[in-house]
Amino acid sequence: MKKILCFILTLCIMMSIFVCPSFAEEVKTEENPVKHGTEVYVKGKIDNADGKYTGKMLNIKFMANEYDADIVPKTTYETLSYKLDETGVVDFKFRCDDITFDKIGQCNRRVYAELDGVDVTSSLESVTAKDLYYIEIPFENNEETKTKIIEKFKAFFDEYSYGRTVYLKAADTSRIKISLQNLKFSSSLSVKIKEMNDEKIKYVRLYAVGENVKIPVVKERSVAVWKLDDLQMPNSAIRGFEKAYNYFSQYGIKAGFGIIMHSFDEYGDLTTEENKAKIDKINSWIDGGFEIWYHGYWHNKNTDENGERIENFGSDSLEKQEKNLKMGIDTFKRVFPNYTMKSFGAPYNSTCKVTAEALKKGCPDINTVLFFNDSDVEESGHFNIDNSVSIESKAGDEDFEKFESSFKSKKGKDIILQSHPWGWDDKDLEVIDKITKVLVAEDYAFMTPQEYYEYCQKRNK
Repeated sequence: MKKILCFILTLCIMMSIFVCPSFAEEVKTEENPVKHGTEVYVKGKIDNADGKYTGKMLNIKFMANEYDADIVPKTTYETLSYKLDETGVVDFKFRCDDITFDKIGQCNRRVYAELDGVDVTSSLESVTAKDLYYIEIPFENNEETKTKIIEKFKAFFDEYSYGRTVYLKAADTSRIKISLQNLKFSSSLSVKIKEMNDEKIKYVRLYAVGENVKIPVVKERSVAVWKLDDLQMPNSAIRGFEKAYNYFSQYGIKAGFGIIMHSFDEYGDLTTEENKAKIDKINSWIDGGFEIWYHGYWHNKNTDENGERIENFGSDSLEKQEKNLKMGIDTFKRVFPNYTMKSFGAPYNSTCKVTAEALKKGCPDINTVLFFNDSDVEESGHFNIDNSVSIESKAGDEDFEKFESSFKSKKGKDIILQSHPWGWDDKDLEVIDKITKVLVAEDYAFMTPQEYYEYCQKRNK
């Protein structure tokens, strides 16, 4: 057990990244939970010579995640708001309790700082963390209770004191250093407990404190954007996107869902119980932080009476593209009046310069486009995300070997991954899971298209 704990601590020291929210979990003993927390010490200096930040709240976010061969990262977020004074000095500590790293393969932690909407993480000069293991025992001032406490602490020492400094704390008022040595539970702790005669003591707490773990401040990470196509009203699509939402959201990952609008006009009365349930579900995904982006009105390769394809953003006239775009936007505003789409990806990823012009004229809220040619958006000024990594053998069928081959030349670069959740079965989800774990291991952050747009605006300043 001691070797295992030492190995875990070593990994914690060696690894550090972002992540997106390890979560609270207790390590169970027979009667009392042993909890694992972290004390975080933050120091730095923010330029406040003109006093513009005085009194503003500096938000510090500490994130810890874990993963091994079987799980995608679980992450705990802990946020502290700190009022900055005129000196701009950042020097304080805060606690993140109840964090455990169970079945750990790699432990990664990261700190972010934001001040008045501005990322000021680079202003932090040092971030230090101390691992804490502790156990709380109800205390009564009698020999029987003291003897029971001593016996329970013996087991605690055996499992959690290796290589750590151990403290005894009574009622959060007195903190007594017990030993710096490898504890064999001799007389020292027993004497301290037996000497406790303060009637105000309601419990005692034993700490095992790990050595300082420095967390480097990382300014930038590679980004992965999930582009998930073809959200619409049919049950198969709703079920597929619900799978995607449930999978990604449980790990704090957000994705972009591309919505096709014609079915919302064709399903008749959207206030029926069945249709309203679907609309409510999509709204719940929006509330969960996922982005809904515009994926066209028809998304249809069929032809009209003149033999022309119903919707082809790669070759349609400006007038026709504007008309189709407007139909979808109008329907969306009717069905989702409280949300504005800001990204667009064309059906079949078929686009041209005219598409960018039509978007600029008829869809002023859209600032981001997906899978365009960069030359087509030079005049329109749209932000284009197009560094694609292939993960499908065909729409809805995930292919891990294809991902490995495509990702090989793009590792370390910002990427976008396209898939179609309406076609996902259990095997496809397994592939999505494997891809996600690879990207986590490569220190990728996950963003929606709009989050990536906003991130790049700040990064490029």
